[in-house]
Amino acid sequence: MKTEQFKYMLSNLENIQSIVKLVISVLFCQMVGIASILFSQTENNYWYESYILNTWKISIYSFGAIWVLLYFLVGNSLWYVWTSKINYKLKNQAIQLFLIQLFLNFLWFVLFFNLHFVVFAFFIISILFVFILMLIIQLFKISKTAFYILIPYMGWVIYELILNIKILLVFNSYQA
Repeated sequence: MKTEQFKYMLSNLENIQSIVKLVISVLFCQMVGIASILFSQTENNYWYESYILNTWKISIYSFGAIWVLLYFLVGNSLWYVWTSKINYKLKNQAIQLFLIQLFLNFLWFVLFFNLHFVVFAFFIISILFVFILMLIIQLFKISKTAFYILIPYMGWVIYELILNIKILLVFNSYQA
């Protein structure tokens, strides 16, 4: 076999592996999103609709559509890290941050939408914000593309953090 043919076969194999990693990354993140929706029972969230100020009102179903897009972006960002040619330690740290923030995101959904534990949800989304910030800083060292892909995700989590604060204030005013 000629060297040229071997290089071609090797590059095709690397391309196939990269595509498989992309599919796994996106599907994994989407599965976290689906689990979040299933465990949060969003169809029974009359409390959410009744407490939000009209200017902040976003339908519960819009949350799902937005999250599908955001989990797709998170999956793509994870793929950039997974397939990057950086040292193992830096890559491993970034993947751990991805996993932690995905778990915190899932937990926030359940606490906020299912259990209606607005105070605990606020605590979790605050920690989630910190972990996403740490992840974004880490991604800047690894892949600028992965970094930029997560900017909308960070923006949406900030929006949810503010929304969580607004609901927390409304709950406190009803209890006073």
